[in-house]
Amino acid sequence: MTSTAMLHHIASIINHDDPKELIAKQLARFKPKDWENFVQMGSTHLILPALYCKLQQKDVLSLLPKDLEQYLKELSAINRNRNKRLLQQSQNISNLLQAHGVEHAFLKGIALLIKGCYKDIAERMIGDIDILVAPKQLGRASQLLREKGYTYKTESFGSKYLPYHQDIRLLPEANGLAAVELHRYPLHRGYEHIFTTTDILNQKEKSNDFFIPNLPDLITHVVLNHEINDHGYLNATIHLRSAYDYLCLIQNHSTVNPKISARTQFYHSFFIYKTSYYFSMDKAYSNLPDPSALKMYTFKVQQNPQSLSKKLFKASLKCIHFWNDVIVGILWTRLKLLCFNSNYRKDLWKDRRRIIRLIYTKFN
Repeated sequence: MTSTAMLHHIASIINHDDPKELIAKQLARFKPKDWENFVQMGSTHLILPALYCKLQQKDVLSLLPKDLEQYLKELSAINRNRNKRLLQQSQNISNLLQAHGVEHAFLKGIALLIKGCYKDIAERMIGDIDILVAPKQLGRASQLLREKGYTYKTESFGSKYLPYHQDIRLLPEANGLAAVELHRYPLHRGYEHIFTTTDILNQKEKSNDFFIPNLPDLITHVVLNHEINDHGYLNATIHLRSAYDYLCLIQNHSTVNPKISARTQFYHSFFIYKTSYYFSMDKAYSNLPDPSALKMYTFKVQQNPQSLSKKLFKASLKCIHFWNDVIVGILWTRLKLLCFNSNYRKDLWKDRRRIIRLIYTKFN
């Protein structure tokens, strides 16, 4: 079975509208090798617990091999318990920030759990607790968390001169599970003007004693986080966890219109196009233009693993990422600092032994 066919089967399982009979018919054709690919692809897309929960909700778990059913059951139980503890950790953070008047909103996976987007909280795998904070209060939020036992992630001196979109990353206290990322912007630096912190915080809502973005902003952030932060637009890729988040948000809110400006409509249209490729769904936001022909072609090429065009496209992407990340993102920015910033030169000299070891490791 091709990877594209497997993605279609997996999408059918987590799609809210695909019936039990269709899924049972698909699973009955699976061979042992297909089950291995099923687990590998579900793991890659971070949706194994969601697959188990949807199979359980659609009453087709009996079609899985017994050892796989048991594995997914245990994995989902672990994730359910972890998410319960993450919600408690987030509640403590929320109470702390609210008590001290820090303007904030929880983002991404934890915000979707707070919103109650899933029938079972085990469905969503979460890495970090992401919080958008008013830029002027970022230092205050960090100080409050450090007073509660959170510590800075160990970083090199370069973090003083090269800020990233997640401005402060804090490792958890003794009883915490996840690291906390305090964000100045919801998107990578350079894109903050198309989806602003001010707009999100001014229109945030309170849900279960938490502050989260309102529903249109949650939808927009799911789309733009994948297309911009995770390079989905550049790479012409789809991630099923992001697609599933989107479907869960619009399931009972199909009339909600996210903020789609002229600057973001091509991201929205491409995200919806890719999602519709694998999920049976009504065309959302029909006022959006279709993606460019080049983007649609590139995405379809990506779905054929044996395609020569795909291999050429991947080679081109590697060159683009190397140019952006290494030449522009690392060498050029550091060269400018080296030439024009005396403090950077002093810190570079103090840290020279670590840098020499790092370079030696890279080339040996």
